[in-house]
Amino acid sequence: MYEESPRVKLLYKQFQGPLLGLGTDLSNLIKEGRILDAGCGIGDLVSELQRLNPETYGIDIESDMIDGIEGLAGAKQRVLYPDKVVGGDIAEPPFPNEYFDIIIMQDTIEPLHHPRQTLLAANRILKTNGILIKMKIKKI
Repeated sequence: MYEESPRVKLLYKQFQGPLLGLGTDLSNLIKEGRILDAGCGIGDLVSELQRLNPETYGIDIESDMIDGIEGLAGAKQRVLYPDKVVGGDIAEPPFPNEYFDIIIMQDTIEPLHHPRQTLLAANRILKTNGILIKMKIKKI
């Protein structure tokens, strides 16, 4: 059986039980819902989450992150389901409306020049009762 990584354990720890009074248990959504890692980079989180849930997707605007470059494997080489990792702009995502239960953005919003467009696009592809998780990773 797959042992959960520290990053996935942290998601569980932070979001177990009713989330913001909505009665939503994120740990169940992580195992059963459709998830998007927006700005997935080389796919570390996508890879970890796909071990729990094959309905985990990733998108990143940097094609080198998705396809890899000489000497560095990209997300498509690192994940269990490479067809669920795409290159593209999260501001214009290639997904249908109300497709995801959870969208995770790790350090995705901060570097953008037009974050509003990205958040509106995320809202379009997020289910009505879906959850957007925006995380700022502290650099040590």
